[in-house]
Amino acid sequence: MQRLKPKISHPDFSMALSLYGKNFLATDLPDLPPNDLPAGMPEWMLNEESWADRQGSSSDLKRRTIIIRAPRSAIQ
Repeated sequence: MQRLKPKISHPDFSMALSLYGKNFLATDLPDLPPNDLPAGMPEWMLNEESWADRQGSSSDLKRRTIIIRAPRSAIQ
């Protein structure tokens, strides 16, 4: 962002550059609105708990291997 901002010669409006830092804050990660997700998405996928991870011993395997864990309440 620090290298990109000076190259924008005609911004829509001028504002100071604000960097996120190394970690996201809780306020940077709002809940997704249900309308932004596909129809029929299970309720448990809308909460903040982690339910999916990429796994693999190489970047190629990680890119194509997603492990999804449904909560016990959803599969009973």
